Amino acid sequence: MKYSMRKWFKFITEQKDSSKASKVILFNGDKILLLTGATEPYVGNLDLPGGHLYYNEDPVEGLVREVYEETGLTITNYRELYQDGNINFFWGYLPSGDIKLSNEHTAYQLLNIDEIGEKGYTMSDIIFNAIKKAYEVVHKA
Repeated sequence: MKYSMRKWFKFITEQKDSSKASKVILFNGDKILLLTGATEPYVGNLDLPGGHLYYNEDPVEGLVREVYEETGLTITNYRELYQDGNINFFWGYLPSGDIKLSNEHTAYQLLNIDEIGEKGYTMSDIIFNAIKKAYEVVHKA
């Protein structure tokens, strides 16, 4: 009986990922921070900082948590961009500090939108479309 209670306690106290996510396009001039995936099925693909939200987690709180977990950076200067399906996209400016990658990513790069297209990097259309929209918003401002 004790074992079952421990198992139940562990189940109800662990944070569980939902199907929702928050991602951010972080600008450093005209370049943005992109991470290279380390886990299947995203090995080698470029991605934005951010990730899955816990159940009932606020998208902004989840964004700040995920960016810190993945890069070691604390973001404070960001704005909501739009939502595409279950992904909330934000944009902001790259904070100062050293980038310390988690085991979810193998590398990071600062690239502008032209470099992404010209060099043939692999990324999802949803991510690339979010980057294009963020460029439109930032360059209008």
